[in-house]
Amino acid sequence: MRKITLGSGLRVLVSLALFEAAWPSAAHAAGRIVYVDATTGNDANDCLAQTRACKTIQRGAAVVRGGDQMIVGPGTYFEFPVFQNLGSSATSPVWIKALTPGTARISGMWKEAALGQVSWRDDGGGVYSAAHGPALFAANNGTYLFRFLTVAELRNASALTTAGAVRTPPYGFAYEGGRISVKLPGSVNPNGQPILFSPPSWSEPYAHVMKVLGSPYVIVDGLVIEGSGTYCLQFSQDSTFPTVRNTKFEYCREGMQLPNNSLVEWSEYTYPGYYNFAEQVRVLNGGLRVWDLAKSYAPEQYFEGELADTYGAGAASRNCEFRYNFLHETMDGEGLGQFEYSESHHNVYMRNYDDHNELESNEGNPARELRLHDSLFLSTGLISHQEATLTGPQYVYRNVYYWYDNHSSVNWTVLKTKASNATGGLFFYHNLFWVESAELFWQEESRQYLHFRNNILIFSHNKNSVTPTTLDADYNLLVNDTDKSFLYGAHGSYLGTSNSSLRLLNVAGLDFGIQAGSSAENRGVALPGFNDGAPGGPDIGPFETGFDPGGNWPRPRVTTYTTTPPERWNGGTQPPDTTPPGTPQNLRRGDTIP
Repeated sequence: MRKITLGSGLRVLVSLALFEAAWPSAAHAAGRIVYVDATTGNDANDCLAQTRACKTIQRGAAVVRGGDQMIVGPGTYFEFPVFQNLGSSATSPVWIKALTPGTARISGMWKEAALGQVSWRDDGGGVYSAAHGPALFAANNGTYLFRFLTVAELRNASALTTAGAVRTPPYGFAYEGGRISVKLPGSVNPNGQPILFSPPSWSEPYAHVMKVLGSPYVIVDGLVIEGSGTYCLQFSQDSTFPTVRNTKFEYCREGMQLPNNSLVEWSEYTYPGYYNFAEQVRVLNGGLRVWDLAKSYAPEQYFEGELADTYGAGAASRNCEFRYNFLHETMDGEGLGQFEYSESHHNVYMRNYDDHNELESNEGNPARELRLHDSLFLSTGLISHQEATLTGPQYVYRNVYYWYDNHSSVNWTVLKTKASNATGGLFFYHNLFWVESAELFWQEESRQYLHFRNNILIFSHNKNSVTPTTLDADYNLLVNDTDKSFLYGAHGSYLGTSNSSLRLLNVAGLDFGIQAGSSAENRGVALPGFNDGAPGGPDIGPFETGFDPGGNWPRPRVTTYTTTPPERWNGGTQPPDTTPPGTPQNLRRGDTIP
C-alpha cells in the first residue's frame, strides 16, 4: 500500500483517436468551434467550419469568444498570436487545442532560416553568414548549436579550441556586425538546411510567442510552442485560472508567465539536442562543464529560465499546480519558488544542468507554503532554496533523487540551502536521496531551518563530514563509507556501505519500491498529513512496503499526452484565494499543511 496520495491520480492514457473524439457534448453546446489550418485555410474565411478554416492562429484569435473551442490543424505557424478580451469565464472558458497533440507548432524562430530559405554567404573556413538580428538559441536537425561570442571564436572552433576555459564541439553560431554566422557539424554548407534561430533575449516584439490578455479560464492544449527570448506563452495577471496541458515548450528562455490559479499538466519543457552537446563537452573536458558555458562564458545568463515564472516583486502568483510534467535538457527545470501557496507533483526532472527545481524567487517574493512531492529527479540538477527573503514553510516529500549517469558523478551538492531567513522551515519527509559523490546540503547558515524525517540517504563516497552545527534529523537511514549520526538521528540507523538491506525492487529499472523485510519497513515516525494510515506503521523512504511504483513512476520519461477532458471545461472551477498572506491553507488537491 502506498502512503497518502493526492486527489489527482494518474490519468488513464488512451489513443490519440480517442483524444480527438473526447470533446464533451456540453462543451459543443457551450459555444462554437473555430478552425485553423495552415495548409488548407484562408484568412478570408469565417473560420467556423473545417471547409472554411482560417490560415493563421491570429485570425482565429480574432474570431474566438467565450465558450468557443479553437481547433488548430497540423503545421508550423510562424506568428506571434495574441488572444485578448475573449469574454471567457468559469462557465464559458475558451479551449485552444491542437487537432492532434504535438502536430501544431507555433514558432517564434527566424522563419526563412527554419524553412531553409536563407541565402548564406560563404565566409571561408566552414563559416557562412547572413544579415539578421541577434539570436539566443540555435539548432540544426536536432543538433544544438552553441552561441560563441565572436565570429573569430566560431571560426576557430574545434575539438581543441576553448570558449573561455571550456573545450567545445567544432560548430555553433555567432552574431556580429548585423549578421548571424553559422558553422555546422562537418562544416556542411547551410544553404537549403533548416536551422532554428530564436529571437534575442528580453526584447519586444518577439519576446513572447503567444499571449493571452484579459481572458480568464483559457485552456491551451496539445500545442508545441518554440523559440522565445523571454516567454513562449504569457498570460496577463487578469487572465486567471488558465489550464496548460499536453503542451511542449522548446527553446524557450521561460516557458510561461502564469497568473493565480494556474494548472499545468502533462506538458514538457526542453532544449532538444542539449544533452548530446553537454555530453560532448563532458568528454572533451574530462567533466561536465556546460554550467561554465552558460553562466560564466557568456556576458548574460542565456539559460536563466524555467518552465514557468510569475510577476515582479510582491506579485507572486498563488494557488498554482504543476503535475505530470517532463522537464529535461535545460539549465533550470522548474521555478516553483516564484509562486506561493502552490504545489508541484508527479513530475520527472532529468538532466537540468543547474537546478531541477528552484524553491526560491529571483523577484524577492517570500516563496511561502510550497509543496514539492511525488516526483523523480534524475541526473545533475539540484533542489535549490537560496534567497535571503525566502520565508517558507516549504515541504519536499516522497521524491526520488537519483544520480543516474556520468553527468551526476560531478555534482557538488543535492540541496542548495543558502536561505538565511527561512523562518517557516524547510521540511524533507520520506525522500530517497541517492548520489555517487555529492554533498547533501550546502551552507551552514540554513541548517537551523532544515528538518529531515523518514528519508533514505545513500552516498557512495564520503561527503558531508560531521559538523558542529546541530541538524534536526531523525528517523533517517544512511548508507555511506563513514558513519554520520547527525544525518540519521537517535531513531535512525547507519546501514554501512551497502544498500542491500533496503531490498529495493529494481534500481536498474528505476523502480525504487521496497520489498518485505527491508530495513526501511516500519522504521519511520508518524507525520500527520504525510503518512496517515500506513499499515503497521510508516516506512522510511518514499513508498510503503509492497507498493510497486514501476519503472514509469511517476509518469513516462517520454512525450506523453492525457486524453481526459480539462477539469475547468464547462465550469469546473476553484474558489478565489482570499487567504491572508502567511496563513496556512488547504492546497488544491486536498493536501493540508500541518
